Amino acid sequence: MCLSPERAEDALEQSDCLSPKNDYDDDDDIIIISSEDKQKRRPPKPEPRTAAREISLKFRWRTDVFKVPVLSTDRLYKAVEQLSAKLKVLPSQILLLRQDTELAVDCTASELGLGIADIIDCVVITEDKEESNSRDVITLRLQGQEKGSAQEYSLHKDAPLGSILSQYTSGLSAIAKRRVKFLFDGSKVTPSQTPSQLDMENGDVIEVWT
Repeated sequence: MCLSPERAEDALEQSDCLSPKNDYDDDDDIIIISSEDKQKRRPPKPEPRTAAREISLKFRWRTDVFKVPVLSTDRLYKAVEQLSAKLKVLPSQILLLRQDTELAVDCTASELGLGIADIIDCVVITEDKEESNSRDVITLRLQGQEKGSAQEYSLHKDAPLGSILSQYTSGLSAIAKRRVKFLFDGSKVTPSQTPSQLDMENGDVIEVWT
């Protein structure tokens, strides 16, 4: 059977529709990405930070053992400040030893590998001006609103009050710590102030409001 030119062209178009074309050339490049390449492209994961946790370090002075709460990321000097208030000496007079090895007070408890099971020996170094220094150490009372909440602390007149304020608040709840205020003679007390700056004398009372 013969087809006219118009019908032949229509038949050719129909055959093209029935035969799907390959949209992809055989010469197209295929790129394969391996799992190793994916890992190389990923940014390195940040190293996890050591979380700060509160621990109670034990310090032995003569026959007494003191427990001082500190953060694992705090420098050991913070514990020395609390010990100096308890022993009524200057922080510079305190030497810390573990198994006859001196501990660097500018290192943290984590860096030194200290834990609750360790007992740190505390040595008080005497100075030529020990008598005059002892006269500069005063005892202050922190008094809360509740009965029986009074606590006494000793520190040097030129030492910041922050060490004894933090000791007092260590036993408070998290909410009370945020609300706490310290007053002396009706004026607010800040941790950076010293007894000398506030003209404090031995036996003075700091009011604690929560």
